[in-house]
Amino acid sequence: VGISNNETLHSYDSDWGNYDFWVNWEGDDHHDDHGDHDEHDDNSDMSHQVAILYPDNSTALLDGSHDMLPEENATGWNLTETTMSMNDVALNYSVHEQYGHSVTGINGVDSPSDWSWWWSLYIWNETNSSWDLSDVGVDDVMIMQHTDHVAWAASNANLSMLPTPDHHDDHDEH
Repeated sequence: VGISNNETLHSYDSDWGNYDFWVNWEGDDHHDDHGDHDEHDDNSDMSHQVAILYPDNSTALLDGSHDMLPEENATGWNLTETTMSMNDVALNYSVHEQYGHSVTGINGVDSPSDWSWWWSLYIWNETNSSWDLSDVGVDDVMIMQHTDHVAWAASNANLSMLPTPDHHDDHDEH
């Protein structure tokens, strides 16, 4: 498979093996023949972030890209997976037939089999400017409807250490 100058190869490790995929970093090219899609163009600069709080209370705040998400019905899983991949953060997860994706490890920090702690999903509450524990699974969190940002926190970590999203003045949706 040939690549253009604006594509890069990314590798992804999971419990089931290693995967390679191509990412086109100049995402505007696919919009050239879609001049009637003004709504999507307005969102292309929208900022989405994934916050991480590790068991030792260290943190990361990763920038995602709206253009990397599906145009419709983007989920918390889409945001998590694309943002981790864009930032070269390893992601371990399992998929349950009924409950969907479940994160089991981030950047080599895997939750233990004795369940002494686990990765918990939080969604950004724009109204209260706070993180709320999600009452649904990551596959049911709808980006731009429920939240613009998600966080993964070790259940035994100090939640006050969870970083808050950076706010950019590139949209006035809220």
